[in-house]
Amino acid sequence: MRSELSRIAQDIVDATSIFVRTRTINIMDTEGIIIASSDHSRIGTWHAGAAEAIKTGKTVEIKPEEVSRYAGAKQGINSPVVQDGAIVGVVGIYGVPDEVRDTAALLSVCVGLYLKQADRTERKGQRRENRRILYELLLSGGEASRINQLWSMLGKELHFPYTPILIVMADLSDRDADSFSHRLADHHLMDSRLDLVVECTDGYLLLQQKASSSIQQLVSLPGVSKVIKGRPVDSHGMAETAVREIQMLATASPNRTADMENPDDLYLLNFLPDGAPVVSQAAQRYASRLETMAGAWVPETVQAYLQDDGNQQALTKHLGIHKNTSLYRMHRIWKELGLEDARMESRMFFLRYAWYLHNAHAPA
Repeated sequence: MRSELSRIAQDIVDATSIFVRTRTINIMDTEGIIIASSDHSRIGTWHAGAAEAIKTGKTVEIKPEEVSRYAGAKQGINSPVVQDGAIVGVVGIYGVPDEVRDTAALLSVCVGLYLKQADRTERKGQRRENRRILYELLLSGGEASRINQLWSMLGKELHFPYTPILIVMADLSDRDADSFSHRLADHHLMDSRLDLVVECTDGYLLLQQKASSSIQQLVSLPGVSKVIKGRPVDSHGMAETAVREIQMLATASPNRTADMENPDDLYLLNFLPDGAPVVSQAAQRYASRLETMAGAWVPETVQAYLQDDGNQQALTKHLGIHKNTSLYRMHRIWKELGLEDARMESRMFFLRYAWYLHNAHAPA
């Protein structure tokens, strides 16, 4: 705490000494060394009265006839400065004890309050720096042990899976993840025991370990312009890709909300220069689901459906089956692939892509 006292002690002395006229004011550290004084010649010297106040935890009053007992001291009062139950220094003021007792007590309280606020400011700054480093590590695929350490330093324990959610803010001039976290918690949009918020380029990145909010709820908050939900992150290796994906989708989507697990939103990435790898990975997932579907009717139905450009009537005629049978088959295929709620444009794109990959990997 000596460095903390040294940083602000002289400012406190300079600000308060004008109110006590010619009386000298000293601030001593926990070793009894004067680190700030209205008499600059005394800075760096040892004060026996302060040392006794630190040792006993009590105010030491030095009367004129007692000065000889206290090396480096003059008559006056020396009051311990207490912060969170611990003595962090001593404030001394020169003068007859009966005349300066109240002033000394007031100065002691003021210095304590200054230190408490300075400590809060320093901790807040350190938390902000830790969040900045964590964000950079997530983007760069940083070392897993360092990422775990930063989660812990920010008061959380990392569990997989977690979901990254990009919250784009209209005003980026005054971002404060701590304040925004309180807003989310007050609206029951995050679990403050598990979830973590960090500042990022576009606003905030919510790392959600427990599904306690929807993107529709988040985007309704004042100041929020867009919310993009990412895919669940199952390992440290997935983090970099997952975060970059949602940043990319934020650029591609014209809507206020988007979801990396929504095929309609994924389809939009196809129109970005860097979106092809993400779309390809999604198509591979659909191809894998297609390959796990049982029944000889699956490949013939998919092939005929694509040949007929998604025309249900043409499919029925092509396969020579009943209309209800063809409807059932396509409903089953869309559901198994997870495309049942997607727009037709997205459905056809991913079905064609998945079918292409399926045939590319099929044995000759």
